[in-house]
Amino acid sequence: MNERNYNYDIIRMTAIVFVILIHSCGLLMENLEIRSVQLMQIGLTSLVNTAVPLFVMLSGALLLGKEEPLGVFVRKRLSRILLPFVIWSFILYLAQHPPRSAAFLWEYPLALLTGGVHEVYWFVYMIILLYLLTPVLRPAMRDRATGLWTGGVILGLFLLYFLFPDIPYVKNAGFENIRFLLSYVGGFLLVRHLSGKRWLGWAGLVVAIVGYAVNFLTGLYYPVPIPVYVFTAFGLFAWILSWKPRKPLAVVTFLSETSYGIYLCHVAVISLFVRLAGAYIPVLASPFVTGSVTLLTCGLMMWLCKKCRLKKILY
Repeated sequence: MNERNYNYDIIRMTAIVFVILIHSCGLLMENLEIRSVQLMQIGLTSLVNTAVPLFVMLSGALLLGKEEPLGVFVRKRLSRILLPFVIWSFILYLAQHPPRSAAFLWEYPLALLTGGVHEVYWFVYMIILLYLLTPVLRPAMRDRATGLWTGGVILGLFLLYFLFPDIPYVKNAGFENIRFLLSYVGGFLLVRHLSGKRWLGWAGLVVAIVGYAVNFLTGLYYPVPIPVYVFTAFGLFAWILSWKPRKPLAVVTFLSETSYGIYLCHVAVISLFVRLAGAYIPVLASPFVTGSVTLLTCGLMMWLCKKCRLKKILY
């Protein structure tokens, strides 16, 4: 049995905390005319927007190097994410659209299939697409040269689209999602070919700091279409990989193991908390107060799910 990689747990925990903070910034977004709020919003989002690339990089690192039959891969990965997704989507849809007629019987499935249950669930549809591409990408990743060439081509397409967003044939075609393919392949290549290098930690930290600074300054003075936070995420990913923690912390392992369930239920908790207490929270403190309450509440929900042996169906 392979030894658990605690650094991966740290990355996954960091990503889910960042996801919660992203969706806890509602009050900031409503008060951007205040300079201090604007600075807070830009400064915070320049960091926490790395959440999805971190998740995707970790998925690529864990999945692209595996050797398993296609049927086994599809069954394991889709069963892992689909059942909790359907259950939490149903709960959220019921809360938003209480059934008033028999039309509910087809409205919910239609919303589920078209991504309309809640906008925050776009991540699930994106990761399913990456899973479906995995059998195609795996052969290219077996060979070092082919893998690096593949990563280079994807990086080139990423830069091409975001530097020249109006190029023919790809405008308005969802081509911007190349950033997630870059994260998926890049995470694998980074772990496979650079993990363990002595310089990786400080190089990753430098990339993360520079990326953050560019995000912050462009957001403040000259917004550009290139999502520089992807490079910030690569820096954070590499930096955390270089850590040598002495002893795993139970809370980190728990949040890592339950991160998918927390992602699926956190938006409902945030909505309820903001509705009940939003008016009483100072604007500048709102992301951290809302985020802390949400993380604690979702963590407690996942703990109860574990105690009730509902792990396989709820997270």
